[in-house]
Amino acid sequence: MIRRHWGKDKWMLITQAEHARLAGVVAAAWQFAPVRPHPEVLRAISFHDDGWAEFDAQPSITPDGKPCSFLEVPRSQRYAIWSRSSERLAEKGMLYGACIVAQYFLNRARREAEDLAKFSPRDAIALGNFLSEQGRRIKKWRAELEERAAAEAPAEMPSNPNDSTIQFLASVPEGGSFEEEVRLLEVCDQISVLLCTDFHGSKQIDNVPYLNGVSKITVSSPPHGKVGLIVDPLPFRKNLRDHIRAVIIPIKKYESDEELRETIRSCSPVSQEFLLSASTETASVG
Repeated sequence: MIRRHWGKDKWMLITQAEHARLAGVVAAAWQFAPVRPHPEVLRAISFHDDGWAEFDAQPSITPDGKPCSFLEVPRSQRYAIWSRSSERLAEKGMLYGACIVAQYFLNRARREAEDLAKFSPRDAIALGNFLSEQGRRIKKWRAELEERAAAEAPAEMPSNPNDSTIQFLASVPEGGSFEEEVRLLEVCDQISVLLCTDFHGSKQIDNVPYLNGVSKITVSSPPHGKVGLIVDPLPFRKNLRDHIRAVIIPIKKYESDEELRETIRSCSPVSQEFLLSASTETASVG
């Protein structure tokens, strides 16, 4: 769950599934030229946080009585959720997408491992288990994709195969195409997080794939009272307008998980329009 302020006295609560959907909206709007990722990658981006479903269905509070954000979940629990996210894609038969998501979370965990001094012994063990597990899963899913490709391959391999499963064989876990697709997930995830959180100021995102002539974008918050982001250069054909589905609850100290859950159940979901644009023309808070 993502928690952001809404006005002076309310919080907007956004599920991880909704955040992932928004990342998928961003990916689907991307102006890919001349190369496009395989369509399964865009679907994987839209469902990359499916492992959070149970957590968001039973939200909890922090020690100071706030709705618990995904940023406040203990590392050991978070690694289990990340693992579940890629596994659920594989269960749907999306092995290529599962590898994309698994590699994405593997990259994040490796970055966290660079600062082990901040880890408790329990979290350090959980990290080690996660790293080895994800590596095994990618290897397993790769083998299954190789078997699928071999079964479906024509007698004579075409010089320029279009089948992404065949192309995949030379690109996991190392390879330009696969790395670019994982990076696309990372970038779309970052944009969605900035949109859904209390983001103010500007942030430069480097190593952005599928851009013509440039490799970075700058994402800025809109003027006060607006919902959306200013993106320069805009990676879409035109400004992107969509909506955020969320629940808005009062800012207060909640005494128990059940009090928070009852408050959420009593609130009707809202739909807030937003705009990602190259200018300050963003949607107003409703």
